[in-house]
Amino acid sequence: MSGTLPPLSYYGIRQIEPPLTEAQLAPPDPSLKIVQFCAPLTPAELRRLAAFLREYPSLKFRVYAHGLHAPVDDLEFLRDFSFLRNFAVDVRTLPSFDGLRHLSPANLTHLTLGATKTQRISLSVLRSFTGLQRLWIYGHAKGFETLASLTALRSLWMHSVTVPTLRPLAELPALEALMISLGGTTEIGELANVKRLSYLDLAWIRGMRDVSVLGRIPRLRDLRLSKMQHVTELPSFRDSAELRYVELEQMHAVHDLGPIAEAPGLRQVAVYGCRGLEPEAFAPFVGHPALEAVVAGLRTTRAGAAVYAMLPHVRRETMWKHPSLSW
Repeated sequence: MSGTLPPLSYYGIRQIEPPLTEAQLAPPDPSLKIVQFCAPLTPAELRRLAAFLREYPSLKFRVYAHGLHAPVDDLEFLRDFSFLRNFAVDVRTLPSFDGLRHLSPANLTHLTLGATKTQRISLSVLRSFTGLQRLWIYGHAKGFETLASLTALRSLWMHSVTVPTLRPLAELPALEALMISLGGTTEIGELANVKRLSYLDLAWIRGMRDVSVLGRIPRLRDLRLSKMQHVTELPSFRDSAELRYVELEQMHAVHDLGPIAEAPGLRQVAVYGCRGLEPEAFAPFVGHPALEAVVAGLRTTRAGAAVYAMLPHVRRETMWKHPSLSW
């Protein structure tokens, strides 16, 4: 669909385009999840759109940039949308997020802040949104310490964010799910102090070498590690009493799965494309009292078959039974 806008509704998304029509404001069917626009709307059209969205508070509202249209200049249009619960902005040319001040901290629970060309935008604009439960950040590190004030935050996704410490996250009493992808945030020792952290996903983090803290996260249940070429050793998970699921994807420098097998309650382990692993690496799982399923995505089908033969009483899976996030 290069060079064209998507149709009015697709995959649970309704596209709003000027001029605003009655069809675009028709009552949604149950599959609709997101209402989005990219072309600037007139003040009158924005008020009509706001009136529509007010009737359906569960819908996510997104503004984004598209090459066929001049981008939205700022977020001042949000003055008509103070009621929003779920908002996403993905406009690289925005000079600031100042317009977020029009949203009500009492209402907003889900927020996505897309990447911008300028690195000067500070996350301090979030300070008042103490009711936020889910936050996605793309590339914004300035004012990262502000996140310590988001005491209701349950889920955080940091994409291409580099900060010297994750200390602010240790101040979040409700944080349960954390995803860090790309960027250069390698000092992750503070994760041991995030009391309720149970889901952790680390992927493509440049320069990551030391993941020893993973064995000291008290309530860790689901762990995914992906494409970090300098990580050679995993810590023992013998004290990770709640750990149930572990996935390794293209962790080529990891040769020993024994530390994972030390997790007493481990139920599923999945390995994809880890070139450094041979079938013998799965030997520590033989006789594991809690293990129920294994994915052995090794270099060859024969290698995978050797793993399954080694573990005859464990269910063989071809796909990862990824834990669903309910946060």
